[in-house]
Amino acid sequence: MARQRPPGTARRPRTTYADRPAAYVKPVSEEGETVYAVFSEDGRLVGIAPTRALAIWGARRHAFVPVDAH
Repeated sequence: MARQRPPGTARRPRTTYADRPAAYVKPVSEEGETVYAVFSEDGRLVGIAPTRALAIWGARRHAFVPVDAH
C-alpha cells in the first residue's frame, strides 16, 4: 500500500550530485589546532569548522556535495 501524503504537500524533486557543486573539506592547522576548512570548487574558502563532521554537515546544509581533500 502506497503512503498517503497530507493534503497540500508536494513531493520534493530529487537532486543528484551532478546538480550541486562540490565543497572540498581539508584539515588545516589553525593556531596549533587542527580544524577543517571548506573550499568551493574554485578554491575559495567558504568556512571553517572545529570537526570534520561539522564541516561536512555545513557543506550539505548549503547544498554542496562534500568531498575530502588532503
